[in-house]
Amino acid sequence: MELYDPVPLSRKTRSLLNKVNTAAITSQLRARGLLRIYLKGLTPVSPKARRFIGPAFTVRFIPMREDITVVERVSSPQSPQRRAIEEAPAGSVICMDCRGDTSAGMAGDILVARLKVRKVEALVMDGGMRDVEECARFKFPIFCGAPAAPASFVAHHAADLQVPISCAGAAVLPGDILMGDEDGVVVIPSNLVDEVAAGAVEQEHLEAWTQKEVLKGRSTFGLYPPNEETLRRYEASKKKGKKRPKG
Repeated sequence: MELYDPVPLSRKTRSLLNKVNTAAITSQLRARGLLRIYLKGLTPVSPKARRFIGPAFTVRFIPMREDITVVERVSSPQSPQRRAIEEAPAGSVICMDCRGDTSAGMAGDILVARLKVRKVEALVMDGGMRDVEECARFKFPIFCGAPAAPASFVAHHAADLQVPISCAGAAVLPGDILMGDEDGVVVIPSNLVDEVAAGAVEQEHLEAWTQKEVLKGRSTFGLYPPNEETLRRYEASKKKGKKRPKG
């Protein structure tokens, strides 16, 4: 896969991702050699709006500088920040590289209202967020570094759209699949998402069976992680379940 040639997210894979959590995704990516795929230190604005899945639409910010971060540029329709609000496709996740600087808010209730109306999937940033109480009422998924009252131009200058960025310690490319839930946000390379989703579903089934075994009193030694005997018993339980009569 080329750097700027993302693979579209299929309905089937989205459906599989909806059945698993980000913890399972990190395990599947670790098994494929990808370790730095978790966006560290981000928290949801609304506890009732944490789960989302969608391709990344990236925005890169640099530190503000008084001679370039002027009102005319900040409010211009050509500003990358303003363009992202109006151009991010429905179902996408706007991901902002704020260099971990949470001293200013990257968006507020008015911009979030616009994203919700446009059916954007979520907003993710390692910067601050304004109007958090009002934004929480929208039940729109937002993950940020911290609440912040000042406007973005106090600390940031929007520099570019749809380029590779760093967000919360992870590399995010345009079109990468971002997924969020109660455990946080992970990034999945789009060319791996089909196999990762399928692997995560199978992992969740195994772990559900493992939990039942633990509750029966079994030791975790050889059970978690599973040794060969445990895997044989698990496969046998799957076959037994398939043979049960319906009704």
